[in-house]
Order: sequence, then structure tokens, then C-alpha cells
Amino acid sequence: MTKYKQLVQKQRYVIGRLLKAGKTKEEMATAVGCHKSAISRELKRNVQTLVSVAVFILVSALNGQLLFP
Repeated sequence: MTKYKQLVQKQRYVIGRLLKAGKTKEEMATAVGCHKSAISRELKRNVQTLVSVAVFILVSALNGQLLFP
């Protein structure tokens, strides 16, 4: 069985933003440096989480909160 390396949180954030922007899986894969199949797996697994994380980070930034010291 093939083992897949999961994406890190920063990559998920980028995918969430690109997903909201309407980018293709190929464009997302290029942006985060992985294969488009990794994007497909991530979207199947975490599509709601990706969008929620992107919204949370955006709202926090708008409120002036420092997320990553």
C-alpha cells in the first residue's frame, strides 16, 4: 500500500484560499508544491475545514490578532 505524506497546515491554508478563488487542482498543486492527486485527496478529506481555516485566519487578521508569532 502506498503511503501518502499529509500536507502541513500552511499548505492547507493556501489550498483553502485558492479554492475560494476558484483555482483548478493543477494550479493549487503548483502553488503548494505537490501533485494534483494530493490536492484531490485533501479536498475529499477536508474541504469544509480548509474553507473554515481560511475564513478564521482572515477574520483574525482583520481584527488585528497575531496568529503566528
